[in-house]
Amino acid sequence: MNLVSVADEINQPPELDNKLRHLVPPAVRAMQDELKQVLSQIIQNEYTKISQFDEQLNGFLRQFGLPQSLFSLTASNDVPDAVWVKIEEF
Repeated sequence: MNLVSVADEINQPPELDNKLRHLVPPAVRAMQDELKQVLSQIIQNEYTKISQFDEQLNGFLRQFGLPQSLFSLTASNDVPDAVWVKIEEF
């Protein structure tokens, strides 16, 4: 799941929105919009943290030539099968 699809899902109006529009007080609707913004910000912050940790981890692995050096030691051919599978799926 990526951030764009989550944001789209959060921002998409519910199907019952038009039917229930007159039953929900305006103050509640305002709080609903505020909640959407807060949740969107929380999700954005978490994805940012994950991205930063991922960059740190990759930097640490690169210091030791990992995971490329493991692939070069264990692979019987030039490109590991797992990489070819990912390429084929793409």
